[in-house]
Order: sequence, then structure tokens, then C-alpha cells
Amino acid sequence: MTDTTHLSEETIIRSLVDKSDLSPEEEVHLNNCPACLGRAELIENELSTFGMLSQRYVPDQGNVFLSETKGTEKNNFRPVFAMAAAVMLLAIFTWWFTPRTESPEIMSTAQILQEMKEDQQLMAEIDALNTAILSGIYPEDSDDTMSYIDDDFLDFIAPMDIETAI
Repeated sequence: MTDTTHLSEETIIRSLVDKSDLSPEEEVHLNNCPACLGRAELIENELSTFGMLSQRYVPDQGNVFLSETKGTEKNNFRPVFAMAAAVMLLAIFTWWFTPRTESPEIMSTAQILQEMKEDQQLMAEIDALNTAILSGIYPEDSDDTMSYIDDDFLDFIAPMDIETAI
């Protein structure tokens, strides 16, 4: 009791929540003092009015939308970890069930030289075939293939004065 005659507002509010929180002396005073009982009724009426107003403005439980920020402090990395775990499992699964090829055997120098000779023979055959086929399409006049390019032609394309070039 702050006042020697009446209870404080905090004590009256505590009595409205739970009467067992009051000391026996405060409980006797609250039951016998009309001023404290009036204040208790006034506070109780204000709280009940506030409760009715809050029920009117609180959304129905069926239409509850959780805030996007609620719970993000603790669990904002959970989807990232789940995705990383899924990718790791996929990579391991793929690696595990991929058929493994044996490494090619090491070839000796003699085998390598033999393959090089075979490759050169193949390339010579291909070259001979190309020459035979292309000789009918493109006559082989190597002297005449660029006869139109001479000094006059180059001067026409890119005129250049010898004095300015130096």
C-alpha cells in the first residue's frame, strides 16, 4: 500500500488477475474499502471493454497470415542447407553409379612409332585422293593462279607514295 488508506493501481490490477497475489491485509482492505472496490470495478470494466474491442479487430483464426520475418532469425538458412544436401546427394549418387572406364594401357615406344607410320600412310592416301578428285575441278596452273595481282593492281588497291611511307 503506497497510500496509508488505499491500495495502489498496480495492486488492484494484480488482484484482478489473481487474488492470491495479495497479502491478507491487502485482501481485507480491498473487500472493505468502497473507494478501492470502485477503482477495481472501473479498471475491470476498462479491461473488458478493451477485450471486446480487441476481439472485434483481431482476424479470425482461419485467416491467420504469418509474417514473413517471423522465425527468420533462426531458420533462414534451412532451405539453403536442404538444397546443398540435395545437390551433394545427387552428386554422390551420380558418381557412384557412373560406369568407370579403365585407363588405356601404356604403350611402348615401338607401338607408338608403328601407329605414327600407319597414320602417315593414311594421310598420304587421303592426300592422293584429294589431289585426284580436285584436279578435275581445279586445274593446277600454279603460275597463273595469281597472275592478275601485280604492282599496278596493288597500287590501285592501296596507293602508297614511297616518300610518304618512309
